[in-house]
Amino acid sequence: MNRISIYKITDLDDSDSDAMYYTLKGLREQILNEWYEVWENMPIEETKEKIRTDDEFMFDWLSGWGYDVETILEITEDDFPKS
Repeated sequence: MNRISIYKITDLDDSDSDAMYYTLKGLREQILNEWYEVWENMPIEETKEKIRTDDEFMFDWLSGWGYDVETILEITEDDFPKS
């Protein structure tokens, strides 16, 4: 069954920053295309590959940078009306 999850990302080090909201795919793309090269001093291809393929690793990586990840919504195919 397909499901879509929405994640709330909060910067624990900056209480004035706004929360950000992403799907899993959107969060992964944001990390790999925007944040990874800026945050990592010595980017390692193996780390990028783990972020691409391992959700828990990706969440742990964000946590290591001071971000909290919270699932706020899950939608499955059953949640959509049948036509």
